[in-house]
Amino acid sequence: MAKQGQKLTDELKETIKSALASNNNVREIAREYKVSPSSVMKIRDENPDEFEQLRTDKRSKMIDKIWESLIDAAELGHNMIREAKQGKRDIPLNQISTYYGTMYDKQALMKGESTVNTTMKVVLEGELDTWAN
Repeated sequence: MAKQGQKLTDELKETIKSALASNNNVREIAREYKVSPSSVMKIRDENPDEFEQLRTDKRSKMIDKIWESLIDAAELGHNMIREAKQGKRDIPLNQISTYYGTMYDKQALMKGESTVNTTMKVVLEGELDTWAN
């Protein structure tokens, strides 16, 4: 788009800013818009807080879209289970288990809880008492 030594247009700068908001790979953006990596870095470094805010805004919008999809998935899952209970649909148990596990994990993540079971408690009865003596 821009030749070496040529001043970037305001429109191209805004396009590059938009690309930087979702992709931090300077070389990739430079290649895509046919500008030097140093030009892209210069645009990025003019106002680094602006890009952090743009990334935060994009992340927030993506979370909202994912939330809408989760609501749709939950409704679909509930409807399918309801139909299975009424004998209108056959759903294998492993699919129901996967559905509930996924929904549980998503809910835990939204609450900031871990989805990894990192603790394990093993209780041995009987012989353990004889070892202690």
